[in-house]
Parts: sequence; C-alpha cells; structure tokens
Amino acid sequence: GGGGGVKFLNEKNALSIVSKDYEAETNKMSNKQVQGDQDSESSVVGGVLQGYYQNILLLLFDSSTSPSSNTTSNTTSSSSSNHNIGLLIRQASSKLLSVLLRQGLVNPLEVLPYVVALLGEITSNEIRSNALKILLIEDEKYPDFLKTRMLEGIALAYT
Repeated sequence: GGGGGVKFLNEKNALSIVSKDYEAETNKMSNKQVQGDQDSESSVVGGVLQGYYQNILLLLFDSSTSPSSNTTSNTTSSSSSNHNIGLLIRQASSKLLSVLLRQGLVNPLEVLPYVVALLGEITSNEIRSNALKILLIEDEKYPDFLKTRMLEGIALAYT
C-alpha cells in the first residue's frame, strides 16, 4: 500500500535531518577543541542521535529504491540512482553508528551483531571497511563482547 512509501520518506527525512545536524555540529567541533564537559549543543545532537538509534540500526540494511512512480526504462541514470538510494542510506547509517559508538552514546554489546552483519555488505567497500574499523576498535576495548555476539551478527547478515 501507500503507507510504506510514506514511512520510507519519513525515515529518509529523519535520517537526513539527523545527518545534517550531525555534520553541522561536527564542523563546529572540528574548529575548536572541547575541553572538560561537552557543551549543550553537542549533547543535544547526541540526544537526537540516541532517539533515532533503533531507526539507524534498521536503515543499515535498507534496500529501498526511489519512491518515484516513473516506470519508463529509457534512461539508465534513473535506474542507477534508484539503486543508489538504498546504498546511500546504508552508508549514512553506518557512519552515524560509528559516531554513536565513538562518542559512547550506544552500548557496543547491542550494536556489534549489526556491525558483524555489515561485513557481508557486497555493494560497498566503504561500508565493509567502516564495519571492520568499528570491530577492531571495539574488540580492542572489549575483547569478550565480539565473541558473545558473533553468531548473532552472522545470522543477521543472512536475514
């Protein structure tokens, strides 16, 4: 039905808003070094990211195409952009998840199965390499976490 397209647009818009907020905040933060406690703006952005945490996990495996109803196949650029929307959403979600972990805003034990599943991404080297970086960092910090969540991540890769 039509509700799926609306849900897709809402999730896409939410991810876009969160991504833009994060990028703006990161640009500000890179221009000055934060000392001591974080300022209120960065904690607000962190709170927003945490609010979208479950959606970000779901979007890691997004395979949607453009919701346009144009069914003509005489342009190849339209079909390639349809293919890339899901990939772009997965890449953005992967980057956001990396930030959430790096800033300590999510529990690594909950996220590791999703990161393990991202190692099976066949369409994007960027997503795979980002997942590997995350796993190496988290395994160094918490060596037992990866062992306990590996099988769940492998199963998630095949669902």
